[in-house]
Amino acid sequence: MTLMLKYQFTSLGEKDAPIFVMLHGYGYNMQVMKIFERFLPAGINILYFEAPLAVMPEKELRDGRLVPREDVASAARNGSDNAGSYSWWPAGSRLHADAPTKELHDSLIEVLSTYQLAPENLNFVGFSQGAGMIFSMLANISDNSPLRAIPIKNIVSMVGFIPAGIDNLSAAQGAQILWVHGTLDEVVSHLEAERAQQFLTSLGMNFELLSEEVGHKLGVKGFRFLKERLNVK
Repeated sequence: MTLMLKYQFTSLGEKDAPIFVMLHGYGYNMQVMKIFERFLPAGINILYFEAPLAVMPEKELRDGRLVPREDVASAARNGSDNAGSYSWWPAGSRLHADAPTKELHDSLIEVLSTYQLAPENLNFVGFSQGAGMIFSMLANISDNSPLRAIPIKNIVSMVGFIPAGIDNLSAAQGAQILWVHGTLDEVVSHLEAERAQQFLTSLGMNFELLSEEVGHKLGVKGFRFLKERLNVK
């Protein structure tokens, strides 16, 4: 039996409204992805998933050194819903083969069934590891998956990467891929964006890259870029 992932569903539209699937990065949880709601269009439904592997990264890289992550530490002390740090991959891996693709795929189908949703399209938004997880799941969607019947409109990668071992993304053909990456990123190098651009364009995919002089985060230019692209009618 497949492990169902923890999730949160926010309904802002009708049952056939587009769905935006939000996937967080390493060491965070699904709550943190709510900060990106500001660049999403109106009238949609939003689905947040949480990675299955608990980790303890109570420090983050800041100005070249590890410092305490006060958001996690404070939330844990106060028993907040924001407490908890999770990972999509086992420690040290970014391999496609190690990603929990079946768990994410089956959990998404379960949510669609539970809420009786029939979205006109699917959209994926991932930060760092979460972006990598999107590509891993899409690479594993079989021809007989119910998800094949739903067009994928947008794939947003914020400081993400293409996991090693992926050679096919036919399930995502026709999607607009919006990639935002910091040129100063020391966690996921900007080289990953360049490799992704070369790989995805070689597959004939619609790829747009916005590079910004920031580190491992979404900067002001990146935010504006995504808001403009995702709110085009």
